[in-house]
Parts: sequence; structure tokens; C-alpha cells
Amino acid sequence: MRPPNPADWLRNLIYFQSFYLWGIVFCRYYERIHRYRKHLLAWSALGFVTTLSLQMYYYRGHFNFHKDDLWSYAGVDLMGLQKLFLSVFMIIVLRGVELGKVGTGLRWLATMSFGIYFLHDPARDILLRWPPLKLNMGGGFWPIGQTVVIALLSIALSSLLVGCIRKFFGPVWSRRLVGV
Repeated sequence: MRPPNPADWLRNLIYFQSFYLWGIVFCRYYERIHRYRKHLLAWSALGFVTTLSLQMYYYRGHFNFHKDDLWSYAGVDLMGLQKLFLSVFMIIVLRGVELGKVGTGLRWLATMSFGIYFLHDPARDILLRWPPLKLNMGGGFWPIGQTVVIALLSIALSSLLVGCIRKFFGPVWSRRLVGV
């Protein structure tokens, strides 16, 4: 979700600056961090899944604050933490990936990413109408596994939708509709 007023550039600058700086610092000092990559990979994956599960199951509706007033405070920004954990995970994983077939898949995903960004929310809503994927508010580990399944299926369905839009509308109109 984008902020309701994208012209509010000061709020966007302040909110998103920490994410950009985190990525820059992590990549700049990656050689020093590299020796702890296995631990970081495990902890970042656990942190990502935990914050994503908390967002979806316990703090439904309001868990990221980039849409709030500039000087308001409503607690810890779970989406911010989730993105930080995910960025650590992705940097470590992608640094270890050999190009070739995997590189081709990553290039395809990169070209589709803008459309996936626009369509993942409606794709998730469509998936959650299917009874086996309805949100389970019970305890245990099922909500975490269910979160991972829903996230992966949302990406797959939104990728499929982007591909269909590209085929049906052609490159010019699909770019205007979903940015791909």
C-alpha cells in the first residue's frame, strides 16, 4: 500500500530512509558480516516469518505506519522490521547464488516485480476466499506455515495474472496497467 498522499515527500523520505541506509551499510560491510552468514540467514528467516505472521494474525489491519501522520507514534512498525529481516535474508541468499538457470529466473522475477507489487494484494484476497486457506486464528505453528503458503501462492498467482495481462493487452497497454 502506498501512502495516501505521495506528495508528502518529507514523511516518505524519513520513513523509507532507514531501509535504504540499512541495505547500503549491509552491502558495504558484507565481507565482515559474511563469516556470520549462516546464523544471520537463520535468524533473518525466523524474524521475517514471525513478523509476517504477527502482521497477518494478531495485528490485522494496522501494522505499518508509513500511512500515518508524520509525528505520530503507535508502537513498533512490524512491516519495517519484516522488511529489514527480509533484506538481510535476500542479500545473503542472492550473494550465494550462481548465475545460469537461477539467474534467468531472477531476471524474469525482476521484470515481473512491479506488476507483482500491484497485484499481490488482490491475489491474496482471492486466495483467502478458498476454504483451506482461510485464516486460522488457532495457536501452534499452523499460522506460520499458512502464512508462508499464502505468501508463496500470492506471488505465484500475481505472476500468473501479470503474464495474462501482458499476453492479452500487449506490451504497451500492460505497461500502462501494471507497469510491466
